[in-house]
Amino acid sequence: MLQNAVGPNIDSTPPQLETLHRCFRIPEIILQVFAAVSVQDSPNATLAALARTCRLFEQPALEYLWSDPGTHTLDYVLNCLPHGLFTGNRYHDVLSLSRAIRSSDWERPRRYCNLVRTLSVSYGKTHKQLATLGQFYPELCLFPQLRQLVICGYDTMHLQEPLLRTLLSPTLKHIELDEVYLQTISLFPIIIHRAPQLTTLIFDAYPGLNGPIDHAEALSELLQSLHHLQVLTLAHTDDTMLSHVSRLRKLRKLTINRLDLPVASQSTTLQALDSLGTFPSLETLSVARVNLRALTAVIQLIRISPLRKLDICPLPESHLTTADTTAFCRSVGAYINRQTLQQFDYQLRSHHRYPVSLVHVDISADAFRSLQDFPGLTHLYMQCDGKYSVNDGLMDDLARSWPALETFTLCPSKTNSARKTIKLTLVSLVAFATHCSRLVALNMSFDATALPSTMAVDGSGEPVIQTSLVRLSTGYSPIRDPVKVAHFLSRLFPRLDLIKSSHCVDSDSDDSDSVSESAPHPGRPHGSKLYAACWKDVAAKLAAATAT
Repeated sequence: MLQNAVGPNIDSTPPQLETLHRCFRIPEIILQVFAAVSVQDSPNATLAALARTCRLFEQPALEYLWSDPGTHTLDYVLNCLPHGLFTGNRYHDVLSLSRAIRSSDWERPRRYCNLVRTLSVSYGKTHKQLATLGQFYPELCLFPQLRQLVICGYDTMHLQEPLLRTLLSPTLKHIELDEVYLQTISLFPIIIHRAPQLTTLIFDAYPGLNGPIDHAEALSELLQSLHHLQVLTLAHTDDTMLSHVSRLRKLRKLTINRLDLPVASQSTTLQALDSLGTFPSLETLSVARVNLRALTAVIQLIRISPLRKLDICPLPESHLTTADTTAFCRSVGAYINRQTLQQFDYQLRSHHRYPVSLVHVDISADAFRSLQDFPGLTHLYMQCDGKYSVNDGLMDDLARSWPALETFTLCPSKTNSARKTIKLTLVSLVAFATHCSRLVALNMSFDATALPSTMAVDGSGEPVIQTSLVRLSTGYSPIRDPVKVAHFLSRLFPRLDLIKSSHCVDSDSDDSDSVSESAPHPGRPHGSKLYAACWKDVAAKLAAATAT
């Protein structure tokens, strides 16, 4: 009866009587059910049960169930074949047949293969299943409606073209080769041929067993052929490949995990690019392990981009100076689209793979001033091992320049010298409260040992109250009186419910400038122990105030 009640055309017009509740029709009920099921932690059992409940539920349930079956998809397909058709043999790459395969054997697996939209395979774990299905499956593609393909695993060196061909559907839009060997680039020609409409390519490769190979030519050919590419992630890029990437007219997001650039004056490739309209659609750029001076010289290549997010993590090098960071920030201010940039992340820090001391590299006041002309900035994250040369006056100017700011982070330096030169005070928090009404998270170190003498007021003479801030990370901020600080913060930010300090309760270090002055009671712990306890007390008092 349920099926007979549903016609091909459903009138969605509600009843004329507004006092009556419009009951859900069957298609609407189905949508409601599957919307609820899809957010479950383990929806597969529910979906399978729904598929067996009613013929109206069967198809949408199967579509949900098989759209992204997970890493065991190939096993599920093999299980759809008659029991006992294949016999396993650990000494062979392909499962053995116990009898000849009939065309009727493929009816059930073919039905489910047509529903798969996302396939994730770990090559080393699924090689046997893939080889078996690739050899015996009667169709050219295992999954003819596949949209997204993810292949990962260090043992993909021997992934052959015939096996990959069975996975490359003409409908593919997204291919991810994650943690694969660099020799996988030999398969690029087949990708170009079988997936010309590709919009997303993620290629995270490692050198092969025989060392690095020259992959620039093959990768460049691939990039020149994929005209619809919108999202691109590359493990390694040089100036030659960058020239091809820059000509992708539809590219919106670019991530480069290592960028090798020569000095711009020494690169004829980069000099030629400077006169072209490069990266016309780029909105997100993330670059890591790049020479900061070389990047500064080529940042003008994205001057026409409608860039929204810029994420830079330079290569830690001992020769870097504060002037280098300032020059880079100035180039950002000069060339990045001031009307579109919303997020700026800059992280210059030492790393266990690059044990270089960078405590001498600060972020200068001029570097901060270079970023003032981005009125749409919503997120700013800056990190260095040196100092942040910013005081309350400059912070007030910055807050005025960024009215749309939602998160602000000056990641606290772990060096004692940087902690002892904090120039910011609680006055800077007043600046954010006054000028940044959308700010929800603030992370920076400041001197909280002294409170402002008067409460800030707005233009109408009313006390400044900012109701958006809910998270405050105080870094290595010194503090003297937690009761007064808690009262100050609760009046300024009444919705503040989370305070986090970088000071460690278990620390034995003394990182305060004036320990005797900071400790309110004789015999109490000094330095980090004291500050950690005080900020914990502030958090408790704010939580109690919020609860009441």
